[in-house]
Amino acid sequence: KPEEIEWGQKFVYTAKRHNGKTLVDVSRINESENATLN
Repeated sequence: KPEEIEWGQKFVYTAKRHNGKTLVDVSRINESENATLN
């Protein structure tokens, strides 16, 4: 169940799915996480 995946696992999953766009995905995820946490 995707909603039960931890952030770290979500990141790895995303990185694997978007192999060529890993850096872009990382920055987007980080911005999203920071906005959520803050």
